[in-house]
Amino acid sequence: SAEIELKLKKISDLLRIIGGVFDLEKVEKDLEQVKEECNKSSIWDDQERAQKLFQKKSTLENAIKQYQEISNSFNDNKEYFDQFELENSGSF
Repeated sequence: SAEIELKLKKISDLLRIIGGVFDLEKVEKDLEQVKEECNKSSIWDDQERAQKLFQKKSTLENAIKQYQEISNSFNDNKEYFDQFELENSGSF
């Protein structure tokens, strides 16, 4: 229906905006840098710094996971809608 299609377009636009604000590529690069720091043998020489790095690592991983879940959910729903429209286009 046109209403569902309009809602999907709005969600798609929001994801693009979020994607512009939430720079996935930069967050992934930051995560790789933090992982490199966490893997250094000297990480525990400064326990406070180590703790902050592991917290940052967790935060970045969660942000990436949540963004990907939202994006995947949208794409799945769009596919279902497109398939529904295709299957029902001749029956109205």
